[in-house]
Amino acid sequence: MKLVGNKAELQVAAGKILGLVINGETTESVLVCAKTEIAQELYVGITFDPQASLPVLIFSLCGGMDIEEAARTSPDKVVRMHLVPTQPLRGYQVLHFLHRAGLASELLPKVADAVEKLIAAFNGSDAMTAEINPLVLTPREELLAIDSKVVIDDSALPRQQWSPSLKATRRWRYGRERSA
Repeated sequence: MKLVGNKAELQVAAGKILGLVINGETTESVLVCAKTEIAQELYVGITFDPQASLPVLIFSLCGGMDIEEAARTSPDKVVRMHLVPTQPLRGYQVLHFLHRAGLASELLPKVADAVEKLIAAFNGSDAMTAEINPLVLTPREELLAIDSKVVIDDSALPRQQWSPSLKATRRWRYGRERSA
């Protein structure tokens, strides 16, 4: 994520990002959005816990930073809950989870909705990881997913339905991986 103040800075920043190779993948596009006023940054993510062999939902009031570092330096500010695939979470369980993290009561329904949507996206895409960092609360109490990351299990790619713009990328990646 790069912050810019004008069109010239945007062109320079985009020029540095376009064509950049990250983990063997070439950056072909950038997403540009308006600068947002931030009242609070949150973190929400789901990844697999190898010790429990289950997905784990992670939430922190300390968004916008490396969650592993936050967990190491301030473990009390990061809450976790395992997700059991055969026992879907109920709305009240998500609310209780967020309340345990110290989220203000008036924000619980709005943030719970975002968490439930992330869980649905994680489950529906065969993801290995799905996170929003930061999940931003604006001064007008709007909730915005400023940055996110989803890692999909490569073996699940043939099962997934993609938008037309991503199908070409999927075919190229899957074909390349299959022929390797």
